[in-house]
Amino acid sequence: MLKYILIFMYLCCVLTASAQKTLALKGFVIGQSNEPIAGVTVLIKGLKQQAQTDNNGYFSWSLPISDTAELVVSKVGYKSEIVLITVNTVFPLSIKLTDHFTVLEEVVVSTGYTSVPKDRATGSFSVIDKELFNRQISTDVITRLDGLAPGILFDKRGGERQNFQIRGISTLYSNARPLIILDNFPYEGDINNINPNDIESVTFLKDAAAASIWGARAGNGVLVITTKKAKFNAPMQLNVTSNLTIQDKSDLFYMPLVSSSDYIDIERFLFEQGAYDAILSNTADRPVITPVVELLDDVRAGRLEEGRADILINSYRDKDIRKDYERYLYRPAFLQQHALQLSGGNDHHNYRLSFGYDKNLTELKENENDRLTIRAQNKFKPLKQLEIELGFVYTASRQQDNNPGSVRMGLTDLIYPYAKLADDNGTALPLEQEYRKRYLDTAGSGKLLDWQYFPLNEIYEADNRIRTNDLLLNANVTYRINDDLKVAALYQYENQGVLNRGFKSEEMFFTRNLINKFTTVDGNNIKRNVPLGGILDLNRQQLYSHALRLQLDYNKTWKDVHQLTALGGTEVRDALSDSEVSRTYGYNDQLMTGGVVDLLTRFPVFGGLEWDQQIPNLQSFGAYRDRFLSLYANASYSFKSKYIFSGSARRDASNLFGTSTNNKWKPLWSAGFKYRLAEEAFFPSQLVPKFDLSITYGKSGNVNNGITALTTIRYQSSPSPLANLPFAFVQGAPNQELRWENVSQLNTEINFALKNNRIDGSVAYYRKKATDLISGVAADPTTGFSSLTMNAASLLTTGLDVQVNTLNMTNKSFSWATNWIFSRNKDKVLENYVSNLGSSNYVTGSRIPPGNSYPLNSLFSYAWAGLDAANGDPQGYLDGQLSKDYQAILQSPNIDNLVFHGTQLPRIFGAIRNNVRWGNFSLSVNVTYRFDYYFRRPTISYSSLLSSNASMPHADYYKRWQQAGDEVHTSVPSLAYPASANRDRFYINSEVLVEKGDHIRFQDANFSYRLPAATLRRTPFKSLTITAYVQNLGILWRANREGIDPDYRQGPLPKSYALGININL
Repeated sequence: MLKYILIFMYLCCVLTASAQKTLALKGFVIGQSNEPIAGVTVLIKGLKQQAQTDNNGYFSWSLPISDTAELVVSKVGYKSEIVLITVNTVFPLSIKLTDHFTVLEEVVVSTGYTSVPKDRATGSFSVIDKELFNRQISTDVITRLDGLAPGILFDKRGGERQNFQIRGISTLYSNARPLIILDNFPYEGDINNINPNDIESVTFLKDAAAASIWGARAGNGVLVITTKKAKFNAPMQLNVTSNLTIQDKSDLFYMPLVSSSDYIDIERFLFEQGAYDAILSNTADRPVITPVVELLDDVRAGRLEEGRADILINSYRDKDIRKDYERYLYRPAFLQQHALQLSGGNDHHNYRLSFGYDKNLTELKENENDRLTIRAQNKFKPLKQLEIELGFVYTASRQQDNNPGSVRMGLTDLIYPYAKLADDNGTALPLEQEYRKRYLDTAGSGKLLDWQYFPLNEIYEADNRIRTNDLLLNANVTYRINDDLKVAALYQYENQGVLNRGFKSEEMFFTRNLINKFTTVDGNNIKRNVPLGGILDLNRQQLYSHALRLQLDYNKTWKDVHQLTALGGTEVRDALSDSEVSRTYGYNDQLMTGGVVDLLTRFPVFGGLEWDQQIPNLQSFGAYRDRFLSLYANASYSFKSKYIFSGSARRDASNLFGTSTNNKWKPLWSAGFKYRLAEEAFFPSQLVPKFDLSITYGKSGNVNNGITALTTIRYQSSPSPLANLPFAFVQGAPNQELRWENVSQLNTEINFALKNNRIDGSVAYYRKKATDLISGVAADPTTGFSSLTMNAASLLTTGLDVQVNTLNMTNKSFSWATNWIFSRNKDKVLENYVSNLGSSNYVTGSRIPPGNSYPLNSLFSYAWAGLDAANGDPQGYLDGQLSKDYQAILQSPNIDNLVFHGTQLPRIFGAIRNNVRWGNFSLSVNVTYRFDYYFRRPTISYSSLLSSNASMPHADYYKRWQQAGDEVHTSVPSLAYPASANRDRFYINSEVLVEKGDHIRFQDANFSYRLPAATLRRTPFKSLTITAYVQNLGILWRANREGIDPDYRQGPLPKSYALGININL
């Protein structure tokens, strides 16, 4: 019997063994961005044995399993995944974990005082996380934000790229830039000092509930920059980023100009009309003359045969100064950006250290800039309740600007189009500059310095450098009194020094010209009142800023029903800015010595070229101190996570305000309410899991640092030119009622999401009213002031911000998502107590018309009545009647004579960004649009063309009226000699030249590839991503038919191509 029992047990063991199989489980665990995750627990459900992933996210484990088994993959902070394993499973596995925050859709917003989940915030925010922020490759922070968030408009007029607005402008003449917050404190330094590789997120605070806690400086919105921080109990990580960018040359031929040959013919015409006679006969100040006019004068004076002159003149006809600019002054820009970041931590200490270095060779030769940044942050936890954070940021930047990119013939005159910078061998050629070249060639009979101007040599002789050193120190101490209450003290110190150094050697025309002008020659006696040597100009600026904050935070939840979050505190800020400007003559850059100069005596100018004058004295000193003392509080109450109430209050006092304002208790405040409708039982939350309604209202302010409540007097370094005595002038009148500009804002918003986040987004309507705006007001002349700067104007802004995210297609290996951004912003001036200054001030945009209902950036034009069929004169209207009285039209105080087109900034703008992921490949393409705005296109100015000064005339010259009937197909007036400046001003500012600015632009494209984790398993790399980025790809559609870029009218931004690599170790 025992024998059969043993045989039976043996067969059971054999059958069991045959039913199991030992498998070598291998695989990689990665995150949402395909980065490897270390320390992930991997186990077979029901068994005690387990494994963990290494730094490359790799695990390897041999276990016996039956036909199927469940592999459980888990880590704190991530949603656990269960993978079904069979004997036929192919290894290695690739398992992706989803972050819990993503699962909960809990986006955290930072206000600079606290961080709260966006779902629990009543205010209006736009958060740019690090992934979206790093989508664009650039060396600065601001340009990366264009086209990424609703309500954020970049004002690109004049080629600007960093001038942005948050929901429009809330001021007339004060600083319109939003407040910049860097790690809890206002950043007083240059925003370009911040290394974008150090940034974790950027948050726009757009309404009063979000921004009013910043009080009197938040009226134009707030931009909160949060830098990367280390974490406790985190393994050491090393990240390396390197980007290289190449940018095309600017298109110098974008603006159509008159050819050199036709320009020469115009000079011939003017010469025959006697236009240059006064200049040619001027032996006093010897004004500059172009080469063709000199040759024509030589023929007339009998100094040169006409045939020889024609040969020389014709040799200029095929020349174009822009070709020389392209060859000798321009190059493709080359930008480098490198960053290294090290972080880690244990139970009681975490650290982060980062280095950044950027070097940019700009498109102008001999111009470049570089920046070194070092950031260190340490956080200590000596006690469970106590955290101490210490950090510093050091930035050293250098900028070299030796190449202006163009050449002028005098202080204001453009160079003539047929000028040449160098001969065929590349040797620099002299060009006319400031005085007539024929005179300069012989002036002084060899006793003066060479007075010729070689513009090509100038860029290599110049030494113009700007050095900036910025040190930012911060210390934060946080003590948790209990689970609900904590107290914190935060301190920040900033010391920024800027040295603008311009050294002009004796080889430069500027120096030689100044020495020669102040040289007295009496026979063989030569007296140089400006000593030989170079000229050194220094401009030093220093900023010292202290900020201290004490804050109490309270956060308590009762039975998952009530939640109260509150904070309150006080802060004091003191910022001192001082500057010093100096000039040293006779400077030796090697010995670092200078000469002694008499700056008080009025000396005769050589040859009587100018009136007697003093040697220029650039010495000046200045200092400004801003002090702020503030009390603030903010609270939020949530009931059942469905009804959320918020409120804030802040009181500011400053040395900039009048005593009457500082003595009044008039806090800036906000209130908000959010209703999370999807939390209600009756709401179809399975289809619409998120539907939040919110409304906020509050007040913030804006401060003009350029004025103060006290009388301000400016003393001059040089004596009065009349009495030769020291003098000063009153710069500003006293005003004890001076106060901050007040901005009230109402915001209503809907945030929603459909099932599985296939569609989510937000819709916000806002209404801002800015009162007490700083403006000029006519004053009683007996006070000695023609106008006073007071709180006297108001402005109304309304708008709509829409953002919709759609998940168009998704599966395990492919996803396609689209981000839709739409914004509408409309403003109008309600009050503006200024005198009517005449039509010409409004068409140029230099003044805002009195009264109300016009936008802040209005575009006005003179009404156009076509060309006169008899002679091609432009025609307009004066008080409703056809008129060619140009002076009367220009000076008319009747604004009804003008045509109002709209605003010069788009009222409708936005972007459409498509993001495609396929395996480890990703592609992101951004298209932006700007609608409902106008611009004035450039055209010909006959008064400039027909003057004795050189110019670069517009090619509309070819479209001009020349005979009867031309008025049917052209709006360009006839060429009339002599030219009338008022006739030109009327035409240039008439409605016929106004174009719609509407356009759609291919902004950029980002293509990246992340190497698979399996490929990196035997390397020290946790992840490696390669990125290709292309920017400024051109306009897809534009409303104007002239082919003009409405944002960059002198020429579109050149295309740029970047290649980047990011490595995690």
